[in-house]
Amino acid sequence: MFCSNCGAKIQDGSKFCSSCGTSTESATHEAKQGTQSKSAGKKAPAKGKKSSDGFSVGKIIAIVVGFIFLVVIMVSFMTAFYFTKNEKASTEITQTESNETVKDTKEKAKDKDNSVGKNLYKEKMKDGHEVVYGVSSNVLIAPVYAKEFNEPIGSKYHKAAPQGKFIGVAVMIHNEQNDAITVNEAMFRLIDEKGREYSTSSKASVSWMMSHHSQEILTEINPGNDSVFTYFFDVPANADIKSFKLQGRGGMMGEPVVVPINYMEDFKGWLE
Repeated sequence: MFCSNCGAKIQDGSKFCSSCGTSTESATHEAKQGTQSKSAGKKAPAKGKKSSDGFSVGKIIAIVVGFIFLVVIMVSFMTAFYFTKNEKASTEITQTESNETVKDTKEKAKDKDNSVGKNLYKEKMKDGHEVVYGVSSNVLIAPVYAKEFNEPIGSKYHKAAPQGKFIGVAVMIHNEQNDAITVNEAMFRLIDEKGREYSTSSKASVSWMMSHHSQEILTEINPGNDSVFTYFFDVPANADIKSFKLQGRGGMMGEPVVVPINYMEDFKGWLE
């Protein structure tokens, strides 16, 4: 420690300066006041004041997240608009193609002048026989033969017995649509002279297929192709087979068409 008056060095613990006699307590008091004055001169930074560096890290992250969210919303909107526009255009093209196919079918029927009723046409086969067929949704439906079955159908492993009697119908299907169709028994009904409808007997149809090694369940027919199917209907035992007609659809949503049964000997084998 040094004397505040003469600057001479003072030994620790001394109360007076040995050179000039000044009290050391006044020097200690002045030193403390100087220290307090310097401390008071320094101001603490105001709470909550922004730093000179600009935005805080939290605000920067919030801005980035908001920008990314906005971009995602814009991309989602543009994607939805694009697919909606394309789907509408695709639907219009498909509808146009379908309308033109129907128009072509009607024009061909008109040129042949072979219409014999609503959606019914007659055509002469190569062997000279005439066959009547119906058209539903560009699918040609021709019942080519029918036969009565009073006995159970099938084998000893899988057999179906009628409540009255079975009428088996061989049906030729020709596909004139633009894509493949799936043929199933739900597309057909047998109609009697009173307008009563008879659905197919699934058990009889399955028994027939198993005993004849047929694979006609949910069969696909490609455009321009045709195939013959056999279906069975359980009708009253005293019903006249000649009084029935076949109602068919060109697919589950097709318009039903009622077609008389053609008894063509060439297709008799389908029910033997």
